[in-house]
Amino acid sequence: MDRARFAPSKRDIWTPGGTRFNATPFNFIQHANAHAQVSLLYTSKGTLDTVISTPWYPDRDYIIEYVKVNVTGAPTSSLVWDVLMGGTTIFTSTAERPQIKSGDLEGRKATPSRQGLYESTKLQVQGITLAAATGPLVMTFGLTVVT
Repeated sequence: MDRARFAPSKRDIWTPGGTRFNATPFNFIQHANAHAQVSLLYTSKGTLDTVISTPWYPDRDYIIEYVKVNVTGAPTSSLVWDVLMGGTTIFTSTAERPQIKSGDLEGRKATPSRQGLYESTKLQVQGITLAAATGPLVMTFGLTVVT
């Protein structure tokens, strides 16, 4: 559980839900468990290229918490990938895109500007700068289920 908004004390875990439904207490821990984060993995071909991937259409609504990439062979300069939702990038700035620095095998977690991923929305990935890295590339999406 990455989020710090869930307090550890019992008094803070159970709080009144307001005047609705006779002010039934609300369990934040159970709520967090009901909306647990899931991972989606995209794996590229062995030879990296800039061709847009086959689309994936989610079966429910998600929030994209982060995107992270790793490769088999380290790039000679920065490797950059993009995520497209409905054909448009989910990153406002190119500096936000998932990337791997020269000589590294994995990149940092990138938080997208557009985080809402709705059911049946086309999601694709695309290599932008390959930098002589060798694949396959694995892109991990941290998703939270919206119910």
